[in-house]
Amino acid sequence: PIGRVPVPCASAYEPLPAFFEQMKVNVKLNGLEDRVRCFNVAVAGDQTDRDLTIRGDGIFFPTLVPPDNTAGVATRVSCTNLIALLETNDLARVDMLKMDVEGSEYDILYSTPSHALERIRELRLEYHNLDNRDRNVNGLKQFLSARGYGITREQAASPVNGTVWARHD
Repeated sequence: PIGRVPVPCASAYEPLPAFFEQMKVNVKLNGLEDRVRCFNVAVAGDQTDRDLTIRGDGIFFPTLVPPDNTAGVATRVSCTNLIALLETNDLARVDMLKMDVEGSEYDILYSTPSHALERIRELRLEYHNLDNRDRNVNGLKQFLSARGYGITREQAASPVNGTVWARHD
């Protein structure tokens, strides 16, 4: 007899409670409860609680990185980091990590040890050009290249954001 082939597992993280509840509904509607694990936490550079700005000038999506001098409405959220995410889910290897974290991509990736990034074969992420230092697409590509990733796709959506795909061989 042929044994059951293991079903790939996905984990999804959403810090905003209302969005998290909708994510769980979507997973159930699509019959994926046995394949997608949902977590009501933010992914950040460390595991400290943070303010998630949900409304304010120049805020289009909830973010842990609001624009400078922005007064806004925030809520406190629990956070995890990428290394804890890998360990909590017992992930020795990740085929693809998709990130859409509204500016936190630099905090998350830049604080993750190289040995953990080596476990991730492919990254697909939205980037935001936050400053002229290293929190922009050029800094991100240099960071990823220095860690063995080849950039397979880059597409600007506007002067302030776009997508980068990178593969670690």
